[in-house]
Amino acid sequence: THTHTPVSPSPRIASMAADIAPRLRIALVGCGIFARDSYASVLLSEPLNSQVRVVALFSGSEASAVRLREDKFASSQPDVYFGAEGLDVLLARADIDAVFLLLPIHLQQEAIQKALRAGKHVLSEKPVAPSSHIASELVSFHATHAPTRLWGVAENFRWESGLQAAREHCPKNVQTFTLCARMSMAVDNKYLATPWRKNPTFAGGFLMDGGVHFAAALRHVLSDEFRVVGAPQLDYEEESVASAFAHVPSPRSVRATVESEKAGVRGLVDMTYCGTGEAQVELTVVGAETTLVVQRLTSSLIAQHAALCGSIRFGYLITLTRSGQAGEEPLFQRCYPFDGVARELERYCAQVAAAAAAQQNLEGDVEPVTLIDDLLSPQAGLQDVLLIERLLGLA
Repeated sequence: THTHTPVSPSPRIASMAADIAPRLRIALVGCGIFARDSYASVLLSEPLNSQVRVVALFSGSEASAVRLREDKFASSQPDVYFGAEGLDVLLARADIDAVFLLLPIHLQQEAIQKALRAGKHVLSEKPVAPSSHIASELVSFHATHAPTRLWGVAENFRWESGLQAAREHCPKNVQTFTLCARMSMAVDNKYLATPWRKNPTFAGGFLMDGGVHFAAALRHVLSDEFRVVGAPQLDYEEESVASAFAHVPSPRSVRATVESEKAGVRGLVDMTYCGTGEAQVELTVVGAETTLVVQRLTSSLIAQHAALCGSIRFGYLITLTRSGQAGEEPLFQRCYPFDGVARELERYCAQVAAAAAAQQNLEGDVEPVTLIDDLLSPQAGLQDVLLIERLLGLA
């Protein structure tokens, strides 16, 4: 796993949690690509390896759950559940503290409601829901039926150290901004191989599933909400490009002028899943005095900034310069590894542990913890989805 900065609650709450709570017992619901490639490695690395224990796995198919157990959790051998009734049986267990939901988008709503109704703390993967309407319903459901359960939405871009640094260095008096993301989606892409992504039943396809990350990044770095000005351009590629990427479900791309709601500043958002080669992501924010450039690392950037990147191969390059002073030495420049998944999981587990400690109420002066961290809040996830809907012309 990549180096990252642990995110912890206050020392007092943390020490209470450590003294009182045993290792958190986690169920992974969904055993697909992200559970295998990201969650498992974080949960099996320190500090979480000493703090949590994965006790159950669920997947729609037995083979998928067994494969994840044998590949990643062979030493602890968590119980496996699958099929139509498997999730209900898992949620009925009293020895599960929290459920991590990594299911296909169209299955998340029912699973979130079932887990909350069963009295579990829940961390669900982005997007919070396939639409802002369903997201609103889920927020209301949580408030009504499980207000003491911690429901967080895992949007790892909000937790990336590089994007947090970008937020801290974001220029004052922003004049304009541009967000460009060119994502490669070759025929053999592992994400395209999943049936629910290849033939989506939800609006937006990859622009909802993956584009929601960039919506979160824009909102986080600029600390603002955005409306679309005029009509967005969908599937804007030339015919030859569109033909070459016919295997990617439409809409494959969007280009739109957006305006920040608080600052009233206009900028451009351009996202496409018809890129080739390495993913290219760049956010430029031009202020009256400084200009911020956020770039996802590519092999050419790493070669250009070898000393700065060191051993980092996947992450962000953050550069702050004086506006209009091209070629001048940067005011700030640093490379950050991807660490968002680790930081969000650490924070969520710390909050569940603190909630458990508070409920023990051993000292009589600890208020129960019921509010999730702002960066994990379902409301933030709702705003991400709403921005994508606006870019798609749906809201």
